[in-house]
Amino acid sequence: MMTTKNNHLYWLKWLCVASLCYTGSAVGQDQAQRSAENNVEFRIGYGYSDNILRDSTANIESGYTAAGITLDVNVDRPRLRFEALGDLDYLFYEESSVRNRPDGDIDASIAFRVVPERFELYADGTYSQFRQNATLGDTPDNLSEFFVLRGGARGTIPIGQRSALQLDASLSDRNFQDQDDLDSSETTIGLGLFRQIRPRSSVSLIANTSTVDYDDVAGTEYDILRLFVRYESVLGSGDFSVDLGLNQLDDESVANEDSAQPLLALTWSREVGARSSLDIEASHRIVDLGSSANVGNVSGAAPGRSGRLTPTQSPFSETTLSFGQSTQLERTLIGFGLNFAQQMYEDPAQEDINVIGVNAFVRRDLTNTVTVSLGASLTERVGIQTTTESDDLIATLALRKSFSRRLSASLEYRFSTRDASNNSDFDENAAFLSVSYSPTGN
Repeated sequence: MMTTKNNHLYWLKWLCVASLCYTGSAVGQDQAQRSAENNVEFRIGYGYSDNILRDSTANIESGYTAAGITLDVNVDRPRLRFEALGDLDYLFYEESSVRNRPDGDIDASIAFRVVPERFELYADGTYSQFRQNATLGDTPDNLSEFFVLRGGARGTIPIGQRSALQLDASLSDRNFQDQDDLDSSETTIGLGLFRQIRPRSSVSLIANTSTVDYDDVAGTEYDILRLFVRYESVLGSGDFSVDLGLNQLDDESVANEDSAQPLLALTWSREVGARSSLDIEASHRIVDLGSSANVGNVSGAAPGRSGRLTPTQSPFSETTLSFGQSTQLERTLIGFGLNFAQQMYEDPAQEDINVIGVNAFVRRDLTNTVTVSLGASLTERVGIQTTTESDDLIATLALRKSFSRRLSASLEYRFSTRDASNNSDFDENAAFLSVSYSPTGN
């Protein structure tokens, strides 16, 4: 017999499958008008690594075959909104001691506006990897997949011409491969009072509560309560949103669960002149592993998703800050990002961490059909109590040749190195040759 949890997950998965099929049709119909905004790319290729296990001593060489997809899709219609962002490959290794595995992330969200501006059904999901041992590196043996899927309904009841009552309810399932004790569900119910204060600005008072229940651990359940004011504004050169309020953990097993903490969520994006864009995000909130994993944006507010997720049932206070800037010159795109995340756990046995990341890239069009790219990222993870530290550096150099609007080939070299206080160091040189097909013609 299908359990209640599996029954919920079954219907949520089929909702996502149906929405992806419908949206694929919508993208196909709109691609002539929206090709500059939507990009879907399929690829297949062959790679080689001189340290496939990412081990400090073994240095086993191996080849691998990969098939993957890149998504950057945004569809907004009167009754449908769909967004998908991600870069995901599945790797088939020649080395028998390494299991085949996925590599990358996919984030997607969809909303069906049953009654526009009054009632909608929505779903969103995240598929990625996490480290089974957070203090070790991104090695094939240490990475496992997780899947977070949420579905819900949102309603708006007008109160006069500029005010409205908003209701929101959702259910999410979180599944972590190889660690069933981390599987959980979250039920969230929210109520808000909305007020349009200017043509492009609004303010809301929102209260919600989330109940987190771990599936295979009896009695492991807690609530997170939130009360905050939200201000949103559409500016002439960008968007601004900020949440300010309080959140509180309701958990009888935690000594200081009654203490409320400040809640902050800020996003600001703007165009700087005609060629540059700027994105700033900051947050402070009480979360659990599942809600922290579901960041909703692959390039989002925290660095190194796999390195910042600690496999634990303990709720924690998470503080994040990110800054990103990109500039488009005549034939060159330059980008830079800086990220910070701090996690302070309620369980005293769980070590608190700081994660700092910096990344940069340059992409240059050598000709109309040949592009070269150079990128680098550095992520530092520090344990606050024990001062255990690790630095992960990745540098890439890629050359891409377009044969038509839909067909291209790429050659990429990647250097990865890790320096850690727990002797999980490694160096890896890898190369990957691929052929890509883009039905959207980007």
